[in-house]
Amino acid sequence: MSRLPFAEAAERVKSGLDIIDIIQRHVILKKSGRNYMGKCPFHNDKSPSMNVSREKGIFKCFSCGVGGDSLTFLMKIENKTYGEVIRDLAQDQGIEIAYEGQGAEAASIQRDARQKILDLNYAAAKWFEERLQEPTAQPVMHYLSSRYTDETQCQAAIQQFQLGYAPAGWENLTPYLKGHFDFVQANPDLLTTAGLANNREHGQGHYDRFRNRLIIPILDERGQVVAFGGRALSDEDKPKYLNSPETTVYKKSQVLYGFHQAREAIRQSKAAVLMEGYFDVISAHLGGITEAVGSCGTAMTDSHLKLLTRFGAETVYLAFDSDEAGLKAALSAISLIEPYMGASELQLKVLIVPDGKDPDEFIRHHGGDAFRELIANARHFLAFKFDMALKDLPVHTPEGRIQAANRITPLLAAIHRPATRSEYIKLYSERIEISEEALLLEVKRYEQSRNPAPPRAWTGSQNSGKKKAISKHGSTSLRRNEPILTDNMSELRSQLTPRQVAAEKNLLKLTLFNSESFHAMMSVLDAQTWLSFDDPAHQEILEGLRGLSQDPEAQQNASSSQAFLGTLIEKMNHLYFDKPDVIHTFAELALTAESFCDSLGLGEIKGTPLKDKLSNLAEQQLTLLANARRHRQLQQLKANASQNAGEQVELLYEFKDRLFADARPSPGQAQGQT
Repeated sequence: MSRLPFAEAAERVKSGLDIIDIIQRHVILKKSGRNYMGKCPFHNDKSPSMNVSREKGIFKCFSCGVGGDSLTFLMKIENKTYGEVIRDLAQDQGIEIAYEGQGAEAASIQRDARQKILDLNYAAAKWFEERLQEPTAQPVMHYLSSRYTDETQCQAAIQQFQLGYAPAGWENLTPYLKGHFDFVQANPDLLTTAGLANNREHGQGHYDRFRNRLIIPILDERGQVVAFGGRALSDEDKPKYLNSPETTVYKKSQVLYGFHQAREAIRQSKAAVLMEGYFDVISAHLGGITEAVGSCGTAMTDSHLKLLTRFGAETVYLAFDSDEAGLKAALSAISLIEPYMGASELQLKVLIVPDGKDPDEFIRHHGGDAFRELIANARHFLAFKFDMALKDLPVHTPEGRIQAANRITPLLAAIHRPATRSEYIKLYSERIEISEEALLLEVKRYEQSRNPAPPRAWTGSQNSGKKKAISKHGSTSLRRNEPILTDNMSELRSQLTPRQVAAEKNLLKLTLFNSESFHAMMSVLDAQTWLSFDDPAHQEILEGLRGLSQDPEAQQNASSSQAFLGTLIEKMNHLYFDKPDVIHTFAELALTAESFCDSLGLGEIKGTPLKDKLSNLAEQQLTLLANARRHRQLQQLKANASQNAGEQVELLYEFKDRLFADARPSPGQAQGQT
């Protein structure tokens, strides 16, 4: 098959997508009328809140607000960019992409380089596995047998985790890869780029990075070998663990060891056990703790957390070593996960392995069932944080109690849920022998010191004693305060009345019913020169639709309603890709437009009757919108004039005629309003 330019390949990829098939890979969907319903994978959905339309190719969760098309879903659930998703889908569909231009050529080169590294890693992993079966691998087999005395368990560890052996000697793997890959012969430095070899310090050439080590392949979520860990077999070999460097296919912050083996268990149990070391994870899986994953020797990151929650984890257990370093690592992981928990309702618990053992040693000595008991008795992360703060403090002395209060006060202030904060104040006031009232007072003082009250804005009330002359018909000297603007969309929306929001939504739903209604409604809306929406997302959508109404492609597809809507949805998603609020709002409107318009009797009419009815319905909504907006403006101005009774009376006279005389302002009046 000939290669296609990226844009053409992307179009072919998208034309071959069925959103139901895409989402059903991750979510159980059930038919509900024309659409499908399922539990949203992007929040802790207790009942099906996600609506999926096969006809329109979009999804929308009416609980958390996430929405978009098939690509949006894949980008979010797989934590990938648009280009990465297109390339993956193209590969799945057997579509080859040819890159054009300087930037595209660089992307093609990078793509080829990634694939070459993956090919080298796969070949290296197989080679390491084969070396483990040779007589020279006796030292590594002896090491594994000493850890897993049961031969069945030892073989299970080798097979499940594809363990291998890197023989002693400077050049074993390197010549093998050079002999099997032409691109390595042409560019031997690729071995260094892949992290499989090192450059010689003196002279040219390369030597093996991993020598005389037990090899532990690291797989990504797809099961591709992206890196290796090498465990030394003698005390003379340093370091004890040698890992691959970061490459274009391996980022430590994005990969969890054992995740490929654990992903289905995580999905089924809705829980993940996060450990530190390779053998912690291996021993856990051999002991039946198949939802265990490891952090590859790095700190917990946001990408790690997204990976776990994306595959259904609702509870994360931190099972780190119980030494000082392990406890600090647990606190570090908590600090990352805690801010995320309010939005996702993720549960976080800490598992303490007794007697200073690590999970690997505990499971090998006591078994998986005993470790399951530790999981069942895991402590809430807040209790762990508080206990760590109070560690080694003499709380039975006055000085110790004061120090204890100082340490836990910031922790209490960080708890935003009143019930939870009250419970922990009660619990730890008893623990440090301080009254609840005193501890609560300390928390309030701490909050005040961190968030001092802002100075009161000057309102002109100093001059309120000076009365102004009031004239029913004369000119006004009313001073109107400048509106306070904010970039926070939710705050802006909270200032709108329900009638305003409803009228704006209804106008957009009438527009998105089908291709005929789109062009008819855009003619109606464009004729209203005064028209703009106060909801920021609605205004963005209106502007986007105005631009697309002039798009030749949209005009061309007007004959086919479904083709038109598909084009419209795709272009809006592309236009507002960096504005999720707009995309989510648009998806909601597009999904509900059909049922809304059907309820108004628009489903069976076309042509002139449809245009006439749309015009009448639009006129009603425009009138409601104008009156709601004018009422809101009056209320705001009344509030601004509340400092001066004379100004308020004058205000009422000023707006009386404008409020009731016309159903809607003329274009000139509307343009003059602020």
